[in-house]
Amino acid sequence: MALLEAKGIHKRFGQQVVLEKVNITFEENQLSGIVGPNGAGKTTLFNILTGQHWPDRGKVFFNGKNITRFSRQRVARMGIARSFQIMNLFDDFTAIENIMVALPNVRQRQFNMFMNVPTDSAIQDEAYEVLRRIGLDKVARTEAKNLPYGKRRALEIGVALASKPRMLFLDEPTQGMGSDQMSNLIDLVLKLKEIVTIVVIEHDMDFLVEIADVISVILWGQIIATDAPDKLLANRGVLQ
Repeated sequence: MALLEAKGIHKRFGQQVVLEKVNITFEENQLSGIVGPNGAGKTTLFNILTGQHWPDRGKVFFNGKNITRFSRQRVARMGIARSFQIMNLFDDFTAIENIMVALPNVRQRQFNMFMNVPTDSAIQDEAYEVLRRIGLDKVARTEAKNLPYGKRRALEIGVALASKPRMLFLDEPTQGMGSDQMSNLIDLVLKLKEIVTIVVIEHDMDFLVEIADVISVILWGQIIATDAPDKLLANRGVLQ
């Protein structure tokens, strides 16, 4: 059974149909990609799968449970985390503080960030472990605003990982990156796919070919192909 499945998703904004009869599944322990040009419906589909929007028609199932009209907070509590095209970081917080505020224990116990957390060694150790996984442990005490762009992207992924998700969605993670930063991101995502099911939406096909087990191509609000990267690259219709 698929970990996440969307059936017959339809979404419109005013007179514009953005998604039409979209069916897509994501298997556990796979890295799945969704690729398509700007305006194809990628981000709208992402928003529906993660509870940011509700579909006009269709259903979304997570681990067999219908989550179609769950709030994004409830979807997150079930184990689905995501990053955004525009980064959401506390710029005046250090890297480790950004991770700390995302940890389940901190959120559940409603710690005061400046009164309780800095003295809790268990929370600090947990946050350091997240930073180690994303390769930022050496800049733990650096404020987010002073990190290079690529490291800020990695930190945002770390914030999503801190919630201990079962499934991680990455929205256009290569946006604004140069070739060296993209190479580092590829290494990071390949490492993370060993511990969490990942879905990446991108317009950069080359990036997805490097990391994905399976890729779905979306065009004008419809999935036109889903296959392994090498088979998609041999599909003339997809290339066109």
